[in-house]
Amino acid sequence: MSKAAGLLIGRHDFASFCERREDERSTIVVVERVEVAQARDLILVRIGASHFVWKMVRRIVGALVEVGRGRLAVEDFARLLHPTSKRPSVAKSFDLAAFTAPPSGLFLEKVVYRDDELPGKLVPIFLQQSPDG
Repeated sequence: MSKAAGLLIGRHDFASFCERREDERSTIVVVERVEVAQARDLILVRIGASHFVWKMVRRIVGALVEVGRGRLAVEDFARLLHPTSKRPSVAKSFDLAAFTAPPSGLFLEKVVYRDDELPGKLVPIFLQQSPDG
């Protein structure tokens, strides 16, 4: 999953990973960082990007989970990110929308501007200890 997540870093067209809205001008997004971690039975994913397009993060997470389950190879994940006519498209056989992660586990952690401090260690909020121990 971490290897596939690393492929997201950079400037990419996320058309395959979003549901295009009429008012959406572009599906090109600059992903600056991606983290994947495990805490007990949870898989945590943090994505830092210039912005997000509709359902992009949920579909990325769904595809990453399928990589983790062994149902989607890292190479096929890369083809979803960079579909070309030169390579066989996995998009025809893998329906990203069908594996969209539920919205209940998604939240905006922090908005980071140019000189702001980045979020700390990736841990689930309910497993963190309180300040008094």
